[in-house]
Amino acid sequence: MKGILFLFLLVPGWSLRAKPAWQVAEYQTAAQVLKLLNSRTAPAQFYLTTQKTAAGAVVFQVFYQAGTQPSSARWQVRKTVTVTETLDFMNSQGAFAKTPEKEFRICGEAKVTQTPILWIFYRKYEGRTPEAAKGQWNWRWEAFDHAEDVLSFLTRRRSEELLTDVEITGAGDKFYVFYRAPHLYDAPGMSAPVWHWLKRENATSLLEVLNSGTDQEAHPIQVRIAAIPQPSGTAFYLFY
Repeated sequence: MKGILFLFLLVPGWSLRAKPAWQVAEYQTAAQVLKLLNSRTAPAQFYLTTQKTAAGAVVFQVFYQAGTQPSSARWQVRKTVTVTETLDFMNSQGAFAKTPEKEFRICGEAKVTQTPILWIFYRKYEGRTPEAAKGQWNWRWEAFDHAEDVLSFLTRRRSEELLTDVEITGAGDKFYVFYRAPHLYDAPGMSAPVWHWLKRENATSLLEVLNSGTDQEAHPIQVRIAAIPQPSGTAFYLFY
């Protein structure tokens, strides 16, 4: 029996460590998204976008890798209609001062409005106490018209500062970047963070990139996804 198990682990394609492929699912409501996130085979990793249909409705798209999440906390959702409300909720301040620190994914709504409509899918963060996110570690935000502007912001280096904990989404026709307040580099002379971006015209093309696991320079990538409506349809931007 031990010999069979050993052989099983050595046969190519049978590795227990193989990462699941990226998939995409589309849902009409936030409640349907939550059903996926809280299922028995909940996504181990996921990102969210929205897209406008030909009829003008907004649908959710979930790019995910199936698996079992280590946390037992259930995912919930909150819709916000102002940036102030969004930041108060993320930072557990203002009207949300007594709420615990959250792990979250932010998904902007595809509709063009005066202020961004945002959906925050969240659950209680079990890694540290709420106090660890207060003060200098509060989340902030910036909005940009172009992917190049987002990239310049991500890779900037001012006064030895480094961006941490970045969330990027599209809302209407703009890119919104939510980020932890910068902190000092670990050592003098440390290079600035290296980010790239690419654009794909549909979800299928984006999945091909995600499932390659590498960019053209053949190194692993960690990603953020933003969807921006364009005259020809929704374009997907991958920041990595």
